[in-house]
Amino acid sequence: MATENDRRSFLSVLGAGASGMVLASAAGETQAVDEPGNGQVFKGTSKKGDIKEALDAAIQAAMDSARGNDRQVRWTLKSLSGVNGGIVGAHEVTVTIEAAIL
Repeated sequence: MATENDRRSFLSVLGAGASGMVLASAAGETQAVDEPGNGQVFKGTSKKGDIKEALDAAIQAAMDSARGNDRQVRWTLKSLSGVNGGIVGAHEVTVTIEAAIL
């Protein structure tokens, strides 16, 4: 009996390990291209509720912080938030990015 329980325990652990390996390989390769915390945080806001306008404003703020003529910014979307409604009829969208100047 003791060997049967040991065998079941071993097979359970082996199955769990194999499942973990299958899930890890299904997720594909991960590359640490954008390490968190390596860039600066920039925000852009649109009073019209236009996400693209807010994103463009955040990217432009990052570009403006860079020096030189051949600037390039690598950015990651960190948050998207907004305010709608109220007496004034707000339609505000704010985009926050983390950007690294290349």
